[in-house]
Amino acid sequence: LGGTLTVNGIAAGNANIVVRDSAGASTTVAVTVTAAGNVALFTTAPASITVALGAAPGYSVGGGTGPYTATSSNTNVATVSLLGGTLTVTAVAAGDANIVVRDSVGMSTTIAVTVQPAGNLALFTTAPASGVTVALGTSLSYTVGGGSGSGYLATSTNIGVVGATLTGTTLSITGAAVGNARVVVRDSAGGLVTVNVLVGATPVAVTPSVATGIIDDVLIATITGGTPPYRSSVGNTLVASATVQNSNELRIKLLQVGQTIVTVLDANNQSAAYSVTSSGGTPGIRLSPSAVAVSEFDNLPIFFTVFGAAPGPINVFSSDVTRLTATIDQLTQKVTVTTGTSGNRCVSGLIFPPTLDVKITVVDSTRASAVTTVTIQGNRSPCP
Repeated sequence: LGGTLTVNGIAAGNANIVVRDSAGASTTVAVTVTAAGNVALFTTAPASITVALGAAPGYSVGGGTGPYTATSSNTNVATVSLLGGTLTVTAVAAGDANIVVRDSVGMSTTIAVTVQPAGNLALFTTAPASGVTVALGTSLSYTVGGGSGSGYLATSTNIGVVGATLTGTTLSITGAAVGNARVVVRDSAGGLVTVNVLVGATPVAVTPSVATGIIDDVLIATITGGTPPYRSSVGNTLVASATVQNSNELRIKLLQVGQTIVTVLDANNQSAAYSVTSSGGTPGIRLSPSAVAVSEFDNLPIFFTVFGAAPGPINVFSSDVTRLTATIDQLTQKVTVTTGTSGNRCVSGLIFPPTLDVKITVVDSTRASAVTTVTIQGNRSPCP
């Protein structure tokens, strides 16, 4: 650049740089490029470092012969990552560890790491003090910290009911069988915390979980799973009221136009949500609710009520009897929808997750009709 000559080393070896002017005069510069391996492997980290709990300082790695690798002698105390020439050490728990950095020909350098303890912070877990409820066959994860900052241990008072494992500072609680147990977490200094765990047979659920009706309708849903007795809570009491009857029957009365969530809770505060939309009334025959949604895995019956029908017999039809069939009680004018002739409600399609709308139609003695829609929500594709 102008009168400045810049020479870049590309690979180890010798070369001559020839410089010429416009008149043909020249001069030669002999260049020797030194192999990278002639520079010892190094890191900008000191031979020993002290790191605060949770800190993640970064350093550079160079020399030797790349690519480089880095390992920790105790990942419960400190973990390490190496991206290109950038080395990051993360302090996980109080204690000591050695970080070893190696190049591709076996040269190595070691960093001694001391992680300072968490100080006066008491041993803790993010699991709620009131205890946790976990469904059978599922797991919940929480964080453990404080205390001595190292040597955490988790045990279950009944491993046949509740499993407990600790990976670093992550506590996993697994429901193995229906029942109760305690998970005890200890640190190396003898501190401990206890988590009460209840394993339920299945999560509480409501069928259907979504419905649309009109003012003054009474919607009926079935509650399953969890641990009875059940109770209900309404998000907006101006839109709807809700009660639990006959131990597992949720009855919702629509009071005014709007939308709200009705929450069903069991004895252990497991919950399931029922989304309700209330609209203005229209004269004539109708079915309530006017639309519901269910999972394809849900084989519980679905209930509807006929309003405004003329005196006389009422007929009911399903648009897809393989998925859903419908019957009506002429006295109460209640429609019951159950799983169809195929024995399941599985749906499939090109779009995932697939859905299928099944129309349930009632016709009174004057041939007036009303329709409700059951939307089956698929969770697998294709069907077995």
